[in-house]
Amino acid sequence: MSDRKNFTPGRNWKYVILFGAIAVILIAMCFAPPISQNENYHHFADTRSLGTIPNILNVLSNVFFVVVGVLGMTLVLRDQNSLRLPLFIDVAEKWPYFIFFLGVTLTTFGSGYYHADPNDARLVWDRLPMTLGFMSLLSATIAERISVRSGLRSLAPLLIFGVASVVYWNFTQTPGRGDLRPYVLAQFGSLVVLVLLIGLFPPRYREATISSSRWEYMLWQKDLNPPTVISTTSAASSAGTP
Repeated sequence: MSDRKNFTPGRNWKYVILFGAIAVILIAMCFAPPISQNENYHHFADTRSLGTIPNILNVLSNVFFVVVGVLGMTLVLRDQNSLRLPLFIDVAEKWPYFIFFLGVTLTTFGSGYYHADPNDARLVWDRLPMTLGFMSLLSATIAERISVRSGLRSLAPLLIFGVASVVYWNFTQTPGRGDLRPYVLAQFGSLVVLVLLIGLFPPRYREATISSSRWEYMLWQKDLNPPTVISTTSAASSAGTP
């Protein structure tokens, strides 16, 4: 189905709500004062060490991400569920999900590196892979809820914006005038848009499909408990029912 056919009279009000909300968020971010990084963010309640590894529980908890990420990438590339049916109607739909799980995998290393010695410089490597997850899952949701073409076309611009938001924060943080507004937009703005897409537009798949991973994404924020993401791959494995 083409993008033009998606703009039917019955759907117009949904687009008004969606784009109206996006406009409000963008305007709010433009007029909001710069958001600086709170240095207390680097102070953890549990600072116990094990041998030469500091903040041991914070560091090792990131191992869950690599397990889920590798399983997810394998599942998406294989493109078969437990019934040997294709996961996706359109094979091109898998790429946003692949990048999502790649972001989950890379979070293991970026977040582990940061938690071993929490500071602003290392926080960059914690946030970069997470933006891959935020932006790619938003692209995947657009592909499923609006059109595959729209979702795939949005993938590269969204990824570029996500990475740029972290680079911009780091650039402004170096002289001590940090501005987190673009990163807040990438993280929490994408969450708002995800909720609207899920609430306003019908899914491309019925029953328990890979779209269930949207809800795991909502838990996959900075202080997430890693094991909750495991349900993402279980949801994906039941996908493939057009």
